[in-house]
Amino acid sequence: MPWKSPKEIYKRYKLHRDKKKRVKSFQNHSDPSPPAITRTDSKVDPIVEFSRKEIVLKTSTPIRPGPPLKHKEPVVDLWDLVDSQRRRITARNQRESPFLRLPPECRNLIYEHALGGRTYRFKDAVHRSHAVIDTKGEHHILGLLYVCHQIYSEASLFPYSLNTFSFREFEHSLMPFLAHRRLAHTRAITSIELVTYQAARMWAAPDVFAADFRELEETEMFWRLPNLREVRVVVDLNVSLYVVYGTRDFDFRVIRQAQVDLEEVIEKLNPLVLVRFFWA
Repeated sequence: MPWKSPKEIYKRYKLHRDKKKRVKSFQNHSDPSPPAITRTDSKVDPIVEFSRKEIVLKTSTPIRPGPPLKHKEPVVDLWDLVDSQRRRITARNQRESPFLRLPPECRNLIYEHALGGRTYRFKDAVHRSHAVIDTKGEHHILGLLYVCHQIYSEASLFPYSLNTFSFREFEHSLMPFLAHRRLAHTRAITSIELVTYQAARMWAAPDVFAADFRELEETEMFWRLPNLREVRVVVDLNVSLYVVYGTRDFDFRVIRQAQVDLEEVIEKLNPLVLVRFFWA
């Protein structure tokens, strides 16, 4: 860049200043500014103020929030509609169904005959692959409960109160059964059967079988059967079970002592329960 003296710099600055003055004077003579308008009324028009960041609208009237939005309630409640339909169907069944027109005492006798008097046996399966479906025997025993809602509400507890539930093992049969039932179902159970598939266990270790009931007492599983009135203990004397303990001979006095211990444990838990022993 060539070097310039201070005189040349001042000269160029002076020319630039004079040029700006001439341009400004020309604009003042050619485009005069309009006269200012004054308003006498109290109303003020909105003024738009521009800025580099955003456009802000200013007004003299404050903006008030409107009322909160309200959700419209449905004209017809769907649950009320369903309940009304069920009530109409129930009333129609009571008028037209020959079975539901019977007195309650007669219906209860039919329920007892159709749903009671059986023993449901639960075989212990540690793994799901060990479970086997028994295709023999009766089928669709509980089909009566699926006829209508009224029959289900009347007879849903009869299968629990009129039948005996048989178990072969506490941890894998009885306790899971009680844990997966509703409180109303377990309260309706009146009779259970315990099959000692370890009959030799009762004479080899007489305190083990009673200890299982103590375990139920500690876990409060036994208290889920407040209406229990009978406990059947089936002592299985299968010869194949001798293999567990070799060729040791049976000592029936030890088995009898195990029965006494079991009766004492159950009497402590519920004095109203009748304990019965069977030999198989």
